[in-house]
Amino acid sequence: MDRSIEHTAIIENIDGQIVDLVMQVEGACQSCKAQKLCGMGDAGEKRLSVHAPDAGDFEVGGQVIVSISPSMGVNAVAVSYIYPFLVMLGTLLALTGLGATELTAGLSALGALVVYFLVIRIFRKKLDRAVEFKIRKA
Repeated sequence: MDRSIEHTAIIENIDGQIVDLVMQVEGACQSCKAQKLCGMGDAGEKRLSVHAPDAGDFEVGGQVIVSISPSMGVNAVAVSYIYPFLVMLGTLLALTGLGATELTAGLSALGALVVYFLVIRIFRKKLDRAVEFKIRKA
């Protein structure tokens, strides 16, 4: 069963078919007593722009439900965390295997991450089109 990930949001602005939203996101760490120590809490206000062909049906200040399929969420995690880790680890292992010093391999692995995220930045519009958020009235 494929259940979508949903959050409620408030419409901040509507410009043509683009709807700007503000979400109050409460992270899974909300109930953890060590939240302030680890710094991993992801609660807070998030802003999002969604392409909605039916944007005229919504009103500024109205409450909506924003949803994304779990598979798109997994893709976002992979691009943000898993692939960069693999790039860094692969660079580190390849260079140490070729006889580079640890300092050279470590700095090169960090450089590879910079290149990775620059490529992501360059292709961000294509990635934005790949992720599809849906909104509906609450």
